[in-house]
Amino acid sequence: MNINEKLFKTKKIVTLSTKSGSVLNSDLEKYCNIALEHGASDSRIIPSRWVRFDERARMKCRVPGCPANF
Repeated sequence: MNINEKLFKTKKIVTLSTKSGSVLNSDLEKYCNIALEHGASDSRIIPSRWVRFDERARMKCRVPGCPANF
């Protein structure tokens, strides 16, 4: 299933801290709905402090080298 790239493109990158709470919540709910429309069984807004990142995940893109490496 291909996700329409236009749904995720923005005209300008804005840091989350510059958005008002209602605009941020509206944006996050939009992305939750997109995830559900594209087959996710559940989608919720969670605090970023709940997300843990393992450095090994980044290494998977560096070795042997991912063509989408940013």
